[in-house]
Amino acid sequence: MRVLLFATMLGMLTGCGLSDYEKRMDEQRSRLELFDEEGKLLSDIIDMPKGKDSYGNVIKVPFEIFLRFPKPVWPKFQGPKAMYQGAHKQPLYRYEGKTDMNVLVGLAMVASSKEKAEENEALPEDFRARVREGIMDFISREYRMSATPPEFTDLKKDVRQTTREGRPHTLEFETIFFDDPRRQDPSRFFVFFNTHKYRQAVVIYQLSAQQANDKAALHAMDVSLKTLEILPAAKAMRAAYRPRN
Repeated sequence: MRVLLFATMLGMLTGCGLSDYEKRMDEQRSRLELFDEEGKLLSDIIDMPKGKDSYGNVIKVPFEIFLRFPKPVWPKFQGPKAMYQGAHKQPLYRYEGKTDMNVLVGLAMVASSKEKAEENEALPEDFRARVREGIMDFISREYRMSATPPEFTDLKKDVRQTTREGRPHTLEFETIFFDDPRRQDPSRFFVFFNTHKYRQAVVIYQLSAQQANDKAALHAMDVSLKTLEILPAAKAMRAAYRPRN
C-alpha cells in the first residue's frame, strides 16, 4: 500500500513538474515568436518629442511612452514642423513614413475636473475634441484643404490581446476611423484612444487607400499598436529596449 501511494505521489509530482516546464516552454516560444515578428515588421521605439516649438516654447510632454511603429514610419521626432494643434493647443506629434503613411501621437494627463485642469491635463472628452482639432490642422497644412472629421464622441471599444514577457496582456482602446476629404485616393485615419487612470494617449495611423485595404499593412499596424505602454512601466521598457539595438 505504501509503495503504491509513493508511486502515485511521485507520478503526480512528475506530472506537475512536466506541466510547469511545458508552460514555461510555451511562454518562451510565444516570447520568441513575438520578438521575431516585431523585429520583422516594426522600426525602433518612438523618440519622445523635445526641443522647442515654432513659438520658441520648450516642448513639454507629460510622460514617456513605449511604442514602435510599422517599419516604413521613421520614429525620430522631426521638430516644430511635425507638431499640429488647434485652438486648445493640444499638440499632435507626427512621425513620418512614405506618402500618405504617418503616425500621429498625442498625450495628456487626465484632469480631475474641467475647472481644475492644468497644463497638459484634460478630461477624456475634452482631450478627444482637441485631438480632432489637431487632425484638422494636419490635413489643412499638409493637403491645403479643410476637413470635418466625425465628432470623436461615438467611439467603439477595441480590446486587443498580446503577450508581455510571455504572459497574456490586454490593451483596451476606444477607436474610430475616417477618410480624409480628397476625392481621389483619400487616405484613412485609424484613431486609437488609450486611457488608464491618470494618463491618456492617442495613436493615429494614417494609411494610404491601398494600405487601408491591405491585410499585411493592417497586421503591421496591429503589431505596432500592441507595443503601446503609457504607464510608468514605459520608462523602464524604454531603458531595457536600448541595449538590444
